[in-house]
Amino acid sequence: MNKYLLTSFACLTLGVSFASGIEPKISKNTITIQEAKAFAESSNRNKVRSKLSQGWQVVWGHNFTEGDWVEGLGAISTSVAAENPGPFLKWFNGKVEQNWVKINQNFPDISKQFFKQMLVQSLREKKVIFYKNLDLDAGFATYDRWKRVVYHEPRTRRCGWRKLSICPYTAKVEKKVNLPNWHQFYVRFRARR
Repeated sequence: MNKYLLTSFACLTLGVSFASGIEPKISKNTITIQEAKAFAESSNRNKVRSKLSQGWQVVWGHNFTEGDWVEGLGAISTSVAAENPGPFLKWFNGKVEQNWVKINQNFPDISKQFFKQMLVQSLREKKVIFYKNLDLDAGFATYDRWKRVVYHEPRTRRCGWRKLSICPYTAKVEKKVNLPNWHQFYVRFRARR
């Protein structure tokens, strides 16, 4: 199987597109996908963050890119094939730890177990949780992403004064190509009134 065909198959199977800037690297029996760098320039991230922070203090967790989801899919596939949940649990616990490290910097006095309990309750009930004098809300922010593409598109037109002819030319075209959404865990809190 040639490299281009295999790369295209990997992209279709894993849901990764070349437009996202991530091209799978293929060796003998392994497909490796590099993690995308997180940028806000071509997304609605700032708008989403602004909306979520109105009147709230927000602590942002790990930004989940398509590379993270591909890693998770790989962990799930490995777990299913081996009939062992270990690889998935290792990946999932790693992501939970990444988020906890970021959040614990802002909530050093709260125990990890209590905080997990409050977060699970907020996520499950999809509403604000009240604790002592705080409102606590947890969720996932979704960022729409796109890439601006400018290219010269070949076209034709009628030309000639006496004799009807068709003349080729190119027109500059600008399009917005949608990229996979990114998700970011957040916890927000505010003093109760």
